[in-house]
Amino acid sequence: MSTKAQLNQVKNGVVERALLIGQQQFNEDEWQDKSVIKLTEAQEEKLEQLSDVTGLSLETIVNLAIKYSLYYVKIQQVNFTELKDYPKRLGSNIMKVSITGKTTTRLQEANLDKKISECVVVGIKLLYKKLIIVKNEKTNNIKITNQE
Repeated sequence: MSTKAQLNQVKNGVVERALLIGQQQFNEDEWQDKSVIKLTEAQEEKLEQLSDVTGLSLETIVNLAIKYSLYYVKIQQVNFTELKDYPKRLGSNIMKVSITGKTTTRLQEANLDKKISECVVVGIKLLYKKLIIVKNEKTNNIKITNQE
């Protein structure tokens, strides 16, 4: 192998290694430090049922719940605290979850980064109504989706 070919091979190896390190850092940066959310036992059960039905992790459901609650507020064009599903009080069960950078940015843009638990609770309630409670189209009976 010529010296030029060896140099190109070394350069390609260095570039590939740099790309791998950059990708690893990106993946690590995507998830922020753990955030504390406070839920009731019933809310935790709904969160777990949402995870079971969708096949998504609890942390993914939490991030989805936050984003969906922010989307819902925007569509409804109301103040977040005026929502029907806004919690009167938070639960006492503490759960530590990772919030993505994208979710954190959306919370900050909505000035709700200090109300993470409230956003999660609202999102869980809304998603639960949409994904778990199913109305039978023939009988109009409401059924709670069974876990798999």
